[in-house]
Amino acid sequence: MALIETHLVDDNYHVAFWSNVALIDIWDDMDAERMRVMCAAYKTLIERYPAGIVGLVLLQPSTPVSSAEARQEITRQMNDLSAHLHHVAMVVEARGVMALMLRSVVRGVNVLLRRSSISLEVSVDNAVQKLRPFLARDATDGVDGLKA
Repeated sequence: MALIETHLVDDNYHVAFWSNVALIDIWDDMDAERMRVMCAAYKTLIERYPAGIVGLVLLQPSTPVSSAEARQEITRQMNDLSAHLHHVAMVVEARGVMALMLRSVVRGVNVLLRRSSISLEVSVDNAVQKLRPFLARDATDGVDGLKA
């Protein structure tokens, strides 16, 4: 079974790898530079899993809506990664108006992507189920034990 490996800890987010899954926990502003660094983490994981990777992204309640520049950057980066980034499942932990705003931004980015897709999931468990078909063999043994 694959082990979880911390890849990057920043003041605003944390990236870990578990098999071919990039686990990203975001709790503060993601500017364009942070989007580039996050996508560089995806590229590192793609080097290990050239057949393809997925992302599980948690947007914590404190996460603000990213700037237009940051949204353009993530769209560009994800289009560049699309041949190897099979799917990104996002869980918006915020509630109310902020949650609606974050979901609207994610949907807008998804419309601009050529091949990669982003889904908005109501829970980590739902996100894991959405990603299950794309998991590498070393992850499938442990996915049943993966809980939020």
